[in-house]
Amino acid sequence: MALSFFGRRVLLCCMTLIVYLSVNAQFPYVETFKNNTAAGVILQGNKPAYLTSGIIDPPGEGCLRLTSNDNYQSGVAFCSVSFPSNNGLVVEFEYFMHDGEWVGDGICFFLYDATVATPDFHPGAFGGSLGYAQLTDIPGVPKGYIGIGFDAYGNFSKGFQGRIGGTTVGERDTNAVTVRGPGIGALDRSTNLTDYPWIATQKTTDLTPRFLIIDSTPGRATEPTSVGYRKARIEMQPVVDGSDIVTGYLLTVKITVGGAVPTEYTILKNIAYNYAPPPTLKFGFTGSTGGATNIQEIRNLYMDVYSPLDAPTAVADNYSTCTGVSKYFDPLSNDFTPNGGGQAPYPAGVNLNKASIDLDVTTPGIQQTKSIPGKGVFTTDASGLVNFTPDAAFISGTVTNDYFVNDIYGETSTAGTITVTVNNLPAELLTVNSPQTNCEPATIDITSNPAVWYTTGNNGTVTYYEDALATRPITSPQSIGQSGTYYIQLTSNISGCSVIKPVDVTITSAAAPPTATAGFNCGPGKVSLTASGAASGEDYKWYDASSGGNTVQVNGSSYLTPDISSSTNYWVTKYNVKTGGCESARVPVMANINANPIAPANAGRDQLGLTDISTLSLNGSTPASGETGLWSFVKGPNLPTIVSPENYNATVQSIVPGNYVFRWTIQRGTCTSTDDVVIDVKTTSRVLPIVLKDFSVQLQNQTAKLSWTTTQENNSKGFEIQRSTNGTDFSTISFVPGTNSQQLHSYHYNDDITNISSAYVAYRLKQVDQDNQYTYSPVVRVALIAQAFDIQVSPNPFTDRLMLTANMSEAGQIELRIFDGMGRLVKQQSFTVSKGSNNLSIQLSSEIASGVYYAEIWKSGKRIKQVKLLKQ
Repeated sequence: MALSFFGRRVLLCCMTLIVYLSVNAQFPYVETFKNNTAAGVILQGNKPAYLTSGIIDPPGEGCLRLTSNDNYQSGVAFCSVSFPSNNGLVVEFEYFMHDGEWVGDGICFFLYDATVATPDFHPGAFGGSLGYAQLTDIPGVPKGYIGIGFDAYGNFSKGFQGRIGGTTVGERDTNAVTVRGPGIGALDRSTNLTDYPWIATQKTTDLTPRFLIIDSTPGRATEPTSVGYRKARIEMQPVVDGSDIVTGYLLTVKITVGGAVPTEYTILKNIAYNYAPPPTLKFGFTGSTGGATNIQEIRNLYMDVYSPLDAPTAVADNYSTCTGVSKYFDPLSNDFTPNGGGQAPYPAGVNLNKASIDLDVTTPGIQQTKSIPGKGVFTTDASGLVNFTPDAAFISGTVTNDYFVNDIYGETSTAGTITVTVNNLPAELLTVNSPQTNCEPATIDITSNPAVWYTTGNNGTVTYYEDALATRPITSPQSIGQSGTYYIQLTSNISGCSVIKPVDVTITSAAAPPTATAGFNCGPGKVSLTASGAASGEDYKWYDASSGGNTVQVNGSSYLTPDISSSTNYWVTKYNVKTGGCESARVPVMANINANPIAPANAGRDQLGLTDISTLSLNGSTPASGETGLWSFVKGPNLPTIVSPENYNATVQSIVPGNYVFRWTIQRGTCTSTDDVVIDVKTTSRVLPIVLKDFSVQLQNQTAKLSWTTTQENNSKGFEIQRSTNGTDFSTISFVPGTNSQQLHSYHYNDDITNISSAYVAYRLKQVDQDNQYTYSPVVRVALIAQAFDIQVSPNPFTDRLMLTANMSEAGQIELRIFDGMGRLVKQQSFTVSKGSNNLSIQLSSEIASGVYYAEIWKSGKRIKQVKLLKQ
């Protein structure tokens, strides 16, 4: 009995003897060609074949390379020892044809007369002759008996270039196995014009299923599970006459194609080769290239005398199921094949092609479905399991079906019979609730609270399995921590009939914790808290406790607390909306209530009517413990110097006549309280040239209408009309001459304010007399937009930080812009403000030099406030 190479691999690897020494070679004969020597094998060719071990491959991992990727080669490896021809032959070898150009040409296994002495041997022609047959002026193998070509390019089958016979001249027979007969191989070919006749050709691409004789994947495909793997098997069954003399052979050629399940295909079957062999033969391999090239190699050669394969045995199977219950079973578990080597009894379930189960023995081909009328349907797939689903009307009884299966060597089994007995269902029907989910790191207990997972009656036993065949019990069904499909089985205590159903378990990863940002408020009220870090498909939940408690908001990256009177902790999580809502750990976030100063700031009484002084005193309220105070200059005719502005009783130097405003700010944390004091400094009293009765402004459309009345004018030059958009900085926009009237006299002036974007505009009169002395009128102003805010900027003077206190009637965006004395922008920052009180801190760069700056607040594209600042 012939053994396949894979069937004998373990046995032969254990044999240390590689048999090659004797006049007639002993079988089986094994040569891996993986090492750098091959006893009894001679290498020749116009570019000789060679063993790659230690040259291009690591030692012990090589192969026999017949041709390289060069043109017009004919490389050969032939054996110097002989064997008798009367026993037939089985040959197996792996071959590789790869990394060439135009895929040329192929590999040929050949036998020749053993009487040819080694010195007289030479390979056949290159190219389409595959190193076995002739070309017009090149002879074939001396006394060749048979050449079996694995022809990628497709000319070995063609009767031109001096070859005898073949398929129709025309298109090449690519991807083909071609057989050519004997030839003398004489140098003078005119003596024999019948050498190496064509016998048969079969293209692998004409088979069903079709496949390529080589795979286009670069490099060698050495593993049977690789799609590019190829292994050839040649069977030569002797044909004898009445005197038991061999008159020829029945030739069969098979190729195994790699894949997840390696499959052997029959290319030629029982081809009559009617040429009597010589008494003894030798063998060899050739490879050839022509205008097209390939690297062509072989490995793992196995040879034995011919012995036909035997049919595998499919043993009868008996199974049971319940009414209406689909059941899987494994009919191959007791089947066996004798073709894997060894002695009977052969191992069950081994060397069988699980994908080859044929459920309909009366229909050609492999049928994976068989319907039995009135009984049910049998199905199978590549797993080797068979499923039977009874018809709804088939309450109980027996159903049978025959099947075939192939072994991995391609032999079909005897018919096996599957018998399935259908029993009545248990009275306790099983209903499974699926799917079920939980979140890491928790596990799922499918045995607890059965109403969650399944419902059943009381007269049955429930068990839990990892597979549908109920062969792998779940080790810990109370703590399943891995997602997957599991099975719950109910077995009736009365009938013993079982029902098994799947349940899908999903353990979902929890989201990563978010980043939380605390909120602040000065005094009791609502506090805005924020969270970040959510990816696409994630959201937030807000809680009032570190565990349990109440969900105060189910989504959104911000949360506005209810009114609180003291600092309070909240917690936020992040969860994945798409995967069952598994939440992260809760992250604490503080809603801070900062206490206001103990008492409101008090800058002291206004000081009016001071005359001819250069230094003045400021007297503010004393800060309480934990509070700080700071004096700042608000406005005035010049920029004075505040000495020790952090003291409540500071002094101010460099005073000139005019109207000053100073601000006293008390701060605790981010909360502030401010108060302004007005100080008016005049020159020595003198008779004013003008007595101003009134001064007013009214807004009409885009025009500010100014009106003023004098009761007396003496030595008056006139009135400079000055305008300010921030209440501090005034510029002259026009001049109206005086009348020097001693009676009531009214003046009017219209100012076009179309292009003014501030929240208000302020005006004052500079009353100038003939000797250019002057006095200022009171300031009047008119609002340009509704006042929906109160924004204070402190401290002033400042060092490296400013604080904005913004009381807003609605939420929105404001922007701070800071300019130096030259009008250059040195800082710009936007803020999102909520309705109510907002305390905003601005960190300023240490690169901002000391001096005068102007801070502007913008909202909705309009400047709504301007403050003059001093950087210390």
